[in-house]
Amino acid sequence: MQKNSALELSFVFGKVLLESGAEIPRVQQTMEIVANAYGADEFSAYVLTNAIFANGIEDGVIHKTEIKYIKDTTIHIGRISALNQLSREIVAGRHTVPEAFDILIEISNIPFSAPPTSLFCCGLACACFSY
Repeated sequence: MQKNSALELSFVFGKVLLESGAEIPRVQQTMEIVANAYGADEFSAYVLTNAIFANGIEDGVIHKTEIKYIKDTTIHIGRISALNQLSREIVAGRHTVPEAFDILIEISNIPFSAPPTSLFCCGLACACFSY
């Protein structure tokens, strides 16, 4: 993984979003936003429910199509929210590519809630709706 490539950052960004259960148009749009925010000459992505196809031109160098199969996806709203915030900060120019990579890795390691906590929250939500 090249921590200084905006296209690689965009690709990993999309991978983490898709693995976290983000909707396909959001994944594709966010990948394009991140690549364009760092001045990619050209970038295109095609996202499916279990794969990402991406290519682009960065600093005059053509990056061939990269294909990534996404095996498992689980909904993790916390990660999606953190990634959306990071993309806003990238567009605002607050992070270099290596800084954004480091933050992206931290976000991808956000743990899920413990099963007892999830069970309690589901029970509480059900009770509220039943009332």
